[in-house]
Amino acid sequence: MCILVPTVLFTSAGPDSPAATAAAVVLVVVQAATLLWMPTRPELAMSVAIASGVGIEQLCPTLGFLDRLFDGGLWPQDRPATILDVGSGYGDSLRRIARWAKARNLDVRLQGLDRSPWAARAAERAPGSEGIEWLTEDLFDHRGGADIVISSLFTHHLDDANLIRFLEWQEVNARIGWFVNDLLRHPFSYHGFGLLARVMLWHRFVRHDGPVSISRAFRPEDWTVLLGRAGVHQARIEAWFPFRLCVSRVRG
Repeated sequence: MCILVPTVLFTSAGPDSPAATAAAVVLVVVQAATLLWMPTRPELAMSVAIASGVGIEQLCPTLGFLDRLFDGGLWPQDRPATILDVGSGYGDSLRRIARWAKARNLDVRLQGLDRSPWAARAAERAPGSEGIEWLTEDLFDHRGGADIVISSLFTHHLDDANLIRFLEWQEVNARIGWFVNDLLRHPFSYHGFGLLARVMLWHRFVRHDGPVSISRAFRPEDWTVLLGRAGVHQARIEAWFPFRLCVSRVRG
């Protein structure tokens, strides 16, 4: 079970204070260590994370949201829960959710929605994609609805008008709740990503796209304004390790 505690990147002095920046430095070091050691030394990666007060499971905020729904008694009892991943891309999130549901013996119907036909073709060929439905269509043309709508690193690609429209769309189409998992805009993550990408010898496309995505990402006050303009109330805004800013809504 994911034991998830949101990582606080903000202090009373504000998110750009020296204390917050120092905390961000520590988090990036821990993140780099866990990413480097997890494939070959999982026990060492776990020890580093625990010693730093950051659990490995804190890397999965979307699963934390699903845990919250399940533990709160909101999971459907008489039918499969339909989970729709908007902007699903290669489908990593849904495959991870499939493993999460199997471990809990939960019946789920998983759907990935992406308007790129190349995304669906790549996703369905990946190991672990059996039983997942891949949909190729524009988000706003989708009329199927879902119990739970999720998205990961999707909303920063939208302009304000379409993002507000997406929030409104989720309110109409998500029967139980929705979860947006995206980036936190922060000076340290912007500059630190470039340094980490060079050290790790990542592809030049990644080195370019990462800072661009971070610059288009969000602060909590951005989401407050966008949610207000969309007429969405009682949404939850949380910072997660590493440099994620997530927005969720559970329907009452």
